[in-house]
Amino acid sequence: MAATRPAGGSVVSRQRPPGWLFLGLGAAFFGLNHLIVVLGWGMSPEFLVAGAWLVVMGGWVRLAGRTFDAVNRWADPSGRRMLGLVAFTMVAALGLAEAVAWWGYGQHLV
Repeated sequence: MAATRPAGGSVVSRQRPPGWLFLGLGAAFFGLNHLIVVLGWGMSPEFLVAGAWLVVMGGWVRLAGRTFDAVNRWADPSGRRMLGLVAFTMVAALGLAEAVAWWGYGQHLV
């Protein structure tokens, strides 16, 4: 948990996932999927969806960290909100994975 001191003088506590690490792991999953396709074994939906989710989360943290903090604070006290947030990010990841499969390989994900 990192504490920073904004211009107002109060201390803000953040619990963010490591953005660059998530982006790197997402790129690695996309690379593994591409390697599997090049070897002729077909697409791996698991690698595509996992890579897309990591890219969505890492990109959100790196590009809009304040909104990530605000949504995390909003969803934290409620289990239903947190499940809704996870479902929302998974739907976004599935959409991104489908777009990668269609645009990159000319196939549907499933």
